[in-house]
Amino acid sequence: EGMQDRHQVEAWDIQLHRGLEHLKQECAQVLLERFEQEASDTKYSETMKEEVRRKLAAPIDYAFENYLYTWKLRLKQAADEQQYFALWDHFKQVMDTHLEKAQHQLSMTEAEAKQLFSQEWEVYEESFKSRLGQVANSKQSIIFKVTELCNTVVSRVAVD
Repeated sequence: EGMQDRHQVEAWDIQLHRGLEHLKQECAQVLLERFEQEASDTKYSETMKEEVRRKLAAPIDYAFENYLYTWKLRLKQAADEQQYFALWDHFKQVMDTHLEKAQHQLSMTEAEAKQLFSQEWEVYEESFKSRLGQVANSKQSIIFKVTELCNTVVSRVAVD
């Protein structure tokens, strides 16, 4: 069920990203068309017009990136909450199992507590490392993202 939910969220994420990208391009096109209509006046030089054309999409790009960042934060928050509730359910299960085995004694020895913690920690750590491995970026992916970010910064600096 968790894997299916994850795939569903990934599908929504992709759809949202595509929808926003399409909306961003459409908005940029409308802005450019409106600008061309308004700038047809001869009092603006071609140099001024070209500079405005280059900078026109910057606010839209900023809003797009900001919305995507906010979306990613919300996804992370939802995943963290889901993990918290799963951890709580697991804790309740472990305690119920222990109480059942201990014939509902309300205490446990320190050695039993340490052993139970060690066992549960191993299970948790293994699942955590598995989840971490699923979201970790490869070296090539990191290189690509850094290059893409640098190119974006350079192009924005060149525009300014």
